[in-house]
Amino acid sequence: MNIWTEKFKEPEVEFPHKLLANLISSFEDVAENLASLRLVRLDGVSKMTSHISCEFQFKLVLVSDELSGYSFEVFRFGYGVTLYPVEIIFEDDIGEELGVAKANFSDERSLELENQEVYMKTITAALTSNRFKETVGGLIKIARENQAQRAALRQKPKM
Repeated sequence: MNIWTEKFKEPEVEFPHKLLANLISSFEDVAENLASLRLVRLDGVSKMTSHISCEFQFKLVLVSDELSGYSFEVFRFGYGVTLYPVEIIFEDDIGEELGVAKANFSDERSLELENQEVYMKTITAALTSNRFKETVGGLIKIARENQAQRAALRQKPKM
């Protein structure tokens, strides 16, 4: 008896990390190239300590080339082979602003997003939250000042 009478069907949804990459693709232009959003795939120890139980894990980090060593983790997320639901853990203040309760076991603000529509709505809310905008604004101001200070040092005549 052959139980395989039909071909398997791939999900018609997009990978969560690709949707996010597309959403943030114009960020550097808006941030005047003073801040960047980096999508980082988690593996090894970072994956084991992420508090996400999914196979495919990522984090979104705000950085600036003008501030060596600074990073702000906006959120971590993961998904399994079915792509959805997506587990997401927010930076505490962003999660609080979005009204996400803390999980009892990890004391982090986490959600399970059941489909692509809810996922897009939620990450858009995080990236337009006041906490995120204030952090980006402050980072841009500091980066611009660092740039100006370096330019001034290059302009000083040598004695």
